[in-house]
Amino acid sequence: MLGISIRDLPNAILVWCCAHMIYQIDTGYACFGLVVKDGTIVEAAPIAKWTIGKNVGGVLDYYRKKKAKVIGPLIDKGPLMDERASG
Repeated sequence: MLGISIRDLPNAILVWCCAHMIYQIDTGYACFGLVVKDGTIVEAAPIAKWTIGKNVGGVLDYYRKKKAKVIGPLIDKGPLMDERASG
Protein backbone atom coordinates (compact mmCIF):
# COMPACT_ATOMS: atom_id res chain seq x y z
CA MET A 1 0.00 0.00 0.00
CA LEU A 2 2.79 2.44 0.88
CA GLY A 3 5.21 0.93 -1.59
CA ILE A 4 7.62 -0.26 1.12
CA SER A 5 8.17 -3.57 2.82
CA ILE A 6 7.92 -4.18 6.56
CA ARG A 7 11.68 -4.70 6.57
CA ASP A 8 12.17 -1.12 5.30
CA LEU A 9 9.69 0.45 7.72
CA PRO A 10 12.29 1.73 10.25
CA ASN A 11 14.11 3.52 7.43
CA ALA A 12 10.84 4.94 6.10
CA ILE A 13 9.98 6.29 9.56
CA LEU A 14 13.46 7.78 9.85
CA VAL A 15 13.11 9.54 6.49
CA TRP A 16 9.70 10.90 7.51
CA CYS A 17 11.04 12.13 10.85
CA CYS A 18 14.07 13.73 9.27
CA ALA A 19 11.89 15.65 6.84
CA HIS A 20 9.26 16.78 9.38
CA MET A 21 9.17 18.70 12.63
CA ILE A 22 6.40 18.51 15.21
CA TYR A 23 5.30 21.34 17.47
CA GLN A 24 3.02 20.86 20.46
CA ILE A 25 0.54 23.63 21.25
CA ASP A 26 -1.30 23.89 24.58
CA THR A 27 -3.88 26.66 24.60
CA GLY A 28 -5.28 25.78 28.02
CA TYR A 29 -8.51 24.47 26.49
CA ALA A 30 -6.91 22.24 23.84
CA CYS A 31 -3.60 20.48 23.30
CA PHE A 32 -2.58 19.42 19.81
CA GLY A 33 0.33 19.00 17.44
CA LEU A 34 1.35 20.66 14.22
CA VAL A 35 3.42 18.73 11.66
CA VAL A 36 5.74 20.95 9.65
CA LYS A 37 7.65 20.27 6.44
CA ASP A 38 9.91 22.88 4.85
CA GLY A 39 8.49 25.60 7.08
CA THR A 40 4.87 24.90 6.12
CA ILE A 41 2.28 23.19 8.29
CA VAL A 42 1.17 19.99 6.54
CA GLU A 43 -0.91 18.30 9.27
CA ALA A 44 -2.89 19.59 12.22
CA ALA A 45 -5.66 18.56 14.58
CA PRO A 46 -9.21 19.49 13.55
CA ILE A 47 -9.21 22.42 15.99
CA ALA A 48 -6.23 23.89 14.12
CA LYS A 49 -7.06 22.86 10.55
CA TRP A 50 -6.97 26.53 9.51
CA THR A 51 -3.17 26.38 9.97
CA ILE A 52 -2.57 23.81 7.21
CA GLY A 53 -0.63 25.37 4.35
CA LYS A 54 0.49 28.35 6.44
CA ASN A 55 4.02 29.34 7.44
CA VAL A 56 4.90 27.83 10.81
CA GLY A 57 6.57 31.00 12.10
CA GLY A 58 3.43 33.08 11.73
CA VAL A 59 1.22 30.41 13.29
CA LEU A 60 3.53 29.92 16.27
CA ASP A 61 3.63 33.70 16.79
CA TYR A 62 -0.18 33.73 16.72
CA TYR A 63 -0.42 31.06 19.43
CA ARG A 64 2.28 32.68 21.55
CA LYS A 65 0.39 36.00 21.42
CA LYS A 66 -2.68 34.10 22.63
CA LYS A 67 -0.56 32.95 25.62
CA ALA A 68 -0.50 29.33 24.47
CA LYS A 69 2.40 27.10 25.46
CA VAL A 70 4.44 26.19 22.36
CA ILE A 71 6.83 23.25 22.63
CA GLY A 72 9.08 22.19 19.82
CA PRO A 73 10.32 21.25 17.46
CA LEU A 74 9.98 17.83 19.04
CA ILE A 75 11.61 16.09 16.08
CA ASP A 76 14.30 17.81 14.06
CA LYS A 77 16.54 16.88 11.13
CA GLY A 78 19.97 16.93 12.77
CA PRO A 79 19.86 14.72 15.88
CA LEU A 80 17.96 11.83 14.30
CA MET A 81 20.23 11.70 11.29
CA ASP A 82 23.33 11.84 13.52
CA GLU A 83 22.09 8.97 15.69
CA ARG A 84 21.24 6.85 12.65
CA ALA A 85 24.59 7.48 11.00
CA SER A 86 26.55 6.54 14.13
CA GLY A 87 24.39 3.52 15.04
